[in-house]
Amino acid sequence: AVVIKVLHDGVEHSVDTDLLALKSILLAGRFLNRSKAEVELIFDEIRLRLLEELDYEREAHNLEQFHQIFRDFDGIQTPKPFKELSTERILVMERLVGRNLKDFIESADQSTKQRAGDLLSTAFHEMTYVHRALHADPHGGNFLFGSDGGLKLIDFGCVKHLSLEFVADYGRLTNAIIASD
Repeated sequence: AVVIKVLHDGVEHSVDTDLLALKSILLAGRFLNRSKAEVELIFDEIRLRLLEELDYEREAHNLEQFHQIFRDFDGIQTPKPFKELSTERILVMERLVGRNLKDFIESADQSTKQRAGDLLSTAFHEMTYVHRALHADPHGGNFLFGSDGGLKLIDFGCVKHLSLEFVADYGRLTNAIIASD
């Protein structure tokens, strides 16, 4: 079975319009305690990530990259893209079946939940520290869980590539937190 994502006409243009409106509301209402320059930087980053989500050729590339990363990991799956069937506006990929986070938490026993948590941790560490490429849209809808606690990561439209320096600093920060320093 496959999943087919289709990008509808005009979506790219609505991103800019919606972000401009949101930025104006937040600045006018002083909801963000940040300088205008800092808000501009934040919204530029958000805009770039949203536009990445609309680039199906990039997502197919990300899918292929993460499919290769996790292909030999027992219990972690990502969809295989069908690049030959995909275009800039159409993405075709393997369909993964599993339960959403809410259903999984409500129905799984403790050992199955523990396995899922271990696999989430393994996936995060592999992405961050080994490949420096992080699934950057980590919400419950982008994780599916098997009845055995197996993890299925989906939606690779937004991937953050991390510099070696950032990962080193992040590692030092993590170690300091663990050491209560």
